[in-house]
Amino acid sequence: MTFKEFQALDIRKLSTRAARVFVESDQALYDYVSECKTIKDVNAVLESLAEEPETIRDIMTKYHVTMAELSRRFDIPYRTIQGWAADEGKATARECPKYIIGMIDEILSRD
Repeated sequence: MTFKEFQALDIRKLSTRAARVFVESDQALYDYVSECKTIKDVNAVLESLAEEPETIRDIMTKYHVTMAELSRRFDIPYRTIQGWAADEGKATARECPKYIIGMIDEILSRD
């Protein structure tokens, strides 16, 4: 997809979340979608950018980091991260505070 084709995309064909990302910055986003062949591909890429991590496991998946790497980088005890990641979604799980997930996401997004 060329930049000209990207700029000509019909935003109405994108999902709501993808459209919200699209309008933020077309030049910066073009780098993400330059290899896309269809509107479906563009939609998938933009939706993935719109997703905000909700759990420590989401952070690990999004940034391809391990519990050990998070522990070292943010000086959080390994067992704490392990507790946050264990059985997420269950009533017995120790949930990672949302503000910590937000801060880790913000810092890792800058790398």
